[in-house]
Amino acid sequence: MAEMIDDSDEAVMALVLCQSRGGPHDDEAFLSGWRLGDIAATLGRGDVVSLAESIRPVERHQADLIAMARGYRMTVGPSGEAGWVTATFTRSEAA
Repeated sequence: MAEMIDDSDEAVMALVLCQSRGGPHDDEAFLSGWRLGDIAATLGRGDVVSLAESIRPVERHQADLIAMARGYRMTVGPSGEAGWVTATFTRSEAA
């Protein structure tokens, strides 16, 4: 777990709150929150018709709740990378 955040992540943003960087928060939980928060913010803009994102299988249920709260349907399919799935969010017709 200590090496969860690799050096390529530093180029985007140093996540200093993660334990692997000396912070108090579990890396896996922090990164899930960051990823799902980004999806929620994107869907919350209201101008997205469809969005496909890679998520971890353990994030699936939370991502589905985000989709429902924002007026989207979520489908999940395989990803090209081990340990990931592709979640596709499509605006519900009622929204």
